[in-house]
Amino acid sequence: MLGKLQIISGKGGVGKSVVAAALAEQHAQAGRRTLLVSQDQLGKAHPIYGGTAGYEPTGVRTNLDISSLDAHAALTEYVKRKMTFSFAYLPILENPAVVRFLDALPLFNELLVLGKLYDLVDKHSPYESVVFDAPATGHCKILLNMPAVALDTLIAGPIYDNARKIHKLLTNPERVELLVVTLPEETPMREARELVEFAREEGAMACNQLIVNRYRAPRFSATERRQLAAWGESAAAASALVPVIEFDAQIADSHAAQADALDDLNLGTMRLPDLPPADPQTLVTSLLRHFP
Repeated sequence: MLGKLQIISGKGGVGKSVVAAALAEQHAQAGRRTLLVSQDQLGKAHPIYGGTAGYEPTGVRTNLDISSLDAHAALTEYVKRKMTFSFAYLPILENPAVVRFLDALPLFNELLVLGKLYDLVDKHSPYESVVFDAPATGHCKILLNMPAVALDTLIAGPIYDNARKIHKLLTNPERVELLVVTLPEETPMREARELVEFAREEGAMACNQLIVNRYRAPRFSATERRQLAAWGESAAAASALVPVIEFDAQIADSHAAQADALDDLNLGTMRLPDLPPADPQTLVTSLLRHFP
């Protein structure tokens, strides 16, 4: 069975890792075997679940595994799977000079990372859903643009063939979608727009969902605000509440205006509330209550 891939990105600091974990847990709770995968976390503590993030998946919940992508680990896995005498090549791949050389090669990291994602959702994979906690906006654009660059610059060969199959996967809206996470603030919103427009260029990738995180919904209607202001004028004990309520209302108005500014993109918008500070796993659990 072919799995489905959700790619989660946005400007750094918007909470995309927490949102990605909540989406993954939602899939797992629905009974789908799910993998939450990040990049450049190999050997580091996972930002949500703690412990050491490994290349091989580790179970953290029923139906939910986590892992970290790594280009060199993916290359080693590929050599073991494809080459008859792989034991002869593996020491070479571990040589520090070779590692530095490979890192300097154009497309190397991007091709191997996307190739591993392709394997994670092919018919031989045990996962029905893969949620990719992707790099922040700029790096994500470079990553997702790699197959098109390879197809434009190469004529044939294994890299060309792999780029073609990855491009075919990424542009299949039934199997891959990009979800953009943002805050209701000018700079994150601008980067969100740029990422959506990049994904949609020439119908490149399905991107139909914008997730506005830490959104402050209005607590009072305009009529209620006027009534509260009048109350503050007539009752000294209530006068201190009026500027607090008005400040809160101004934040809500600003958040609504920022979110509404992207209406021309015709995106489905999920507005997640501004939750009290908590540990990452508690935030994930709290966000799940607000998912449709």
